[in-house]
Amino acid sequence: MLPQKKQHWRQVQRTEPGKISAKWSRSTLIDNKQWAYIKRCYRLSPREIQIAALVCSGYTNDGIATELKVRPGTVKTHLRSIFGKTNTRNKITMLLTFLVAIKKLHDGPSSPPGIPIVELGESQQTTPEHEKSR
Repeated sequence: MLPQKKQHWRQVQRTEPGKISAKWSRSTLIDNKQWAYIKRCYRLSPREIQIAALVCSGYTNDGIATELKVRPGTVKTHLRSIFGKTNTRNKITMLLTFLVAIKKLHDGPSSPPGIPIVELGESQQTTPEHEKSR
C-alpha cells in the first residue's frame, strides 16, 4: 500500500475575526481592543492580525509557522502584506508603528509633551538669525 500524501496545511483553531486567541496573546503591550483598532486603521485581515500579534509577542517566522500550522513561506507572504499596508520595512518598525497608533488613539491628536503648539500670525513670524544679517 502506498503512503497517503501529507497535507501541506491543517485546520487552525478559528477565533472570532479580529480577536486573538488566549494562547497567542503572550504580549501585554497590545490588548484585543487595540488590535481591533489596528485592524481597522491599517485594514489588516484576521490572519494578518494573528501573525502581527505573534510577531509582537516575540515569535520568529518559524515559530509562527509552527504555531499556526502553515509553511514559513506563507508567514513571509503575510508579513510582506502587513509591511506594505503599514508602510514599514521590518518587524521592529511595525511594532513601533502599532504602538504610536495606539498612543494616538488614547491621547488624541496633540503636541509632544512640553512643546506647545503656537500659531504665528503674519506680524509675529520670526526670521532665523542667519537671515537677519543679510
